[in-house]
Formats: sequence, C-alpha cells, structure tokens
Amino acid sequence: LCEKKGNIAYVYGPRERQRLAPYAGEAVYSLEEAARSPEARQAEAIFSTWGMPHLEEAEIPRLFPNLRAVFYAAGSVQHFAAPFLNRNIAVFSAWQANAVPVAEYTVAQMALAAKGYFRVQALCRQSRQDAARAAGSYPGMYEIKIGLLGMGAVGRRVADMLRAYECTVLACDPYAPAEV
Repeated sequence: LCEKKGNIAYVYGPRERQRLAPYAGEAVYSLEEAARSPEARQAEAIFSTWGMPHLEEAEIPRLFPNLRAVFYAAGSVQHFAAPFLNRNIAVFSAWQANAVPVAEYTVAQMALAAKGYFRVQALCRQSRQDAARAAGSYPGMYEIKIGLLGMGAVGRRVADMLRAYECTVLACDPYAPAEV
C-alpha cells in the first residue's frame, strides 16, 4: 500500500519482493485502488514505505477488516501509525536499519567538511596552489566540536561512530532521556 508506487520497487528490491511473494501478492495499491479491490480487502498485512497513506481509525476496519500488521520499510511511523495501534494492529518499522546508511553518510560528510573538502574542491578548480594553502587550515576531525541536533536512531549512531575520532560531541534533544 503506497501512494508513490515507485517507492515500493525502490525499497523492496527484486530479492525482497521474491521473498514476500508467497505471503503478499505482486499488486501495489494506492489507498483509492485498495478501497475498490476485493483482494486488498482480504489483506492481513500491509507492506509499505515512504508514501504510506494516512487512514482514519474508522476507515481501517472498513477497508482492511482482516488486518493484523503493517510493515513499514522506512523510518518514523508517527505520521500514520496511531489509528492502526489504536485498533491493536501491530506496526513494524525499519527505522533502526534505515538509520545505518544515514548515519554513515552523515559522518562521512562531517569528516569531509572538517578537512575542508568542499571549499578546497571548489578552490582547486581555480588554483591548485590556493586550494593547497586552504587545505592546511582545516583541522580534520581532531579536537573539533561537533553538535548533534536530535538523538534519535540516526543521532545515536552518529554519536557512536564519532567515538572513533578525537573530537568533542555535544548533543541537544529535548525528547531524549537524560542518560542519552
């Protein structure tokens, strides 16, 4: 179930779709299509990702009377999960798995920025000598301060990965428990 059908093929690759085929048909429905489909009405599980439609709590038993679980191959489910949870339908998310490549990319960008890569790269097009001089003014990750806004799944992984560097990490998240 997804309003952006292309996202299903992007997130659920051929291998994943083949593994799910015995349990889930090949059809990908928008909410409007699911409402008209007798096959979709029989669903016990929904597989989705970015583009999962929001359903009102009263719509769920009408559209999916047999529904027991929603599997969301993306991050936060906060924009759609409450009506399902209120009806005791399990909601599963790939938020922890999704955080891995996002955190890796984030730390890589931090390391590049701390080495002046982006500025030096632009300078290199004009003058290699100016670029070389500029490169020497960046400390890299050594003894710099890094601020993290948010200590959710991505923020926590970034903080863990930054332990490999000799830098100071400061974090701000009004929702995180004190021990985080």
